[in-house]
Amino acid sequence: GDLGCYGVHRNGGEAVPALDIIVSKTAEPELKAAARYIRARCLYNMRAERQALEEMNRLLKDHPRSGTSDDVRFWLGERLESEGDLAGAKNNFSRLSEDASSPDMAQEALYRLASTLDGEGKTE
Repeated sequence: GDLGCYGVHRNGGEAVPALDIIVSKTAEPELKAAARYIRARCLYNMRAERQALEEMNRLLKDHPRSGTSDDVRFWLGERLESEGDLAGAKNNFSRLSEDASSPDMAQEALYRLASTLDGEGKTE
């Protein structure tokens, strides 16, 4: 089922303060990374797109090998592609195709990378 703000659109503001508490109070890196990921999704759903993208990038920097890093990189790739930042999307999908923790995620990243390259008119 949905966690946090996955299904919330403009009313995710109620979850953000609770997630902030989890992030500030926990010393467990995986829980902290998961809460930050959900918080960024809430922000995006609340139309704070730029803030959400910045948080996702910081999350990758702070927790590059967390259990959420594959999802973060894929989500970033999708958002950047939808905004027309094909170079950014390509970078995220390419890195994910090489570093994904599961073969299924790596395969999906390769598919999205090919789609992004096709969108640029550069099939390789």
